[in-house]
Amino acid sequence: MELLPILVTWDFTDVSAYALEHAVRMSNMSGRNIVLLHILKNNSSEDTAFSKLRSVSKECKRKYGIEPEIIIKSGNIFTTISETANNIQAKLVIMGTHGYNGMQKIFGSRVKRVLSKLNAPFVVVQAPPKHIYLKRIIFPIDSSTETKENVSFTINLANLYRSEIIVFKNITNNSKLDFKTNLTSEFIINNLQNNNINYSEHIHSDKTNFYNAAIDFAGKKQADLIAITTNEIYSLKDYFHDTAKQQLVANCHKVPVICFNPKK
Repeated sequence: MELLPILVTWDFTDVSAYALEHAVRMSNMSGRNIVLLHILKNNSSEDTAFSKLRSVSKECKRKYGIEPEIIIKSGNIFTTISETANNIQAKLVIMGTHGYNGMQKIFGSRVKRVLSKLNAPFVVVQAPPKHIYLKRIIFPIDSSTETKENVSFTINLANLYRSEIIVFKNITNNSKLDFKTNLTSEFIINNLQNNNINYSEHIHSDKTNFYNAAIDFAGKKQADLIAITTNEIYSLKDYFHDTAKQQLVANCHKVPVICFNPKK
């Protein structure tokens, strides 16, 4: 049976090349095909874009032995990415971005326009891979963390790369919130143990911002990936909570972040 592909968004920038390098690393381990998606801007020439993309694909074949397929579409990132990913049944979508300013094009008040219809996890990268393998994955959890979508996928990644998963847990001394967090932690750790995953747990219990602490922790540990679930936005409070996650996604240590959209 053919494996589902990895979709890489491509806009001829350095960060697109970084996204392709991450996809190559994944392809080398999983055997999945890579598909490059370029979204045409107004008055752009499809023939010119195809010629340039073909050169990119051939160069990837020369360097890595993998020749990505090419898809060119008119549209915008808020709909075309999810439509294309779902049409080709992508296993993963990888996009490069220029830090927080770049993320504002995708996240902020429009985050759900990109993620809400995506069936696949979405990886945001700012730099090339640090290692050949995913050596260390950080899993930040608090009382709002959803786990159904991201635990099994993250475990599969850890199995593929023999990664260590570090559960970074927020304890607030609020009994109700901490009860939810501990239930989530128990669920995750039980799954890690049942799948023989190398893991550890780190507790964040001071009054500093949890997501800032997670960023610093990921940098200190030289993590290769941070795994989060986006929040459903029902209120202004939820929006600001998601804003904190935006900063994590565009972190200063340029650690890639895999985002899971909670399914209803």
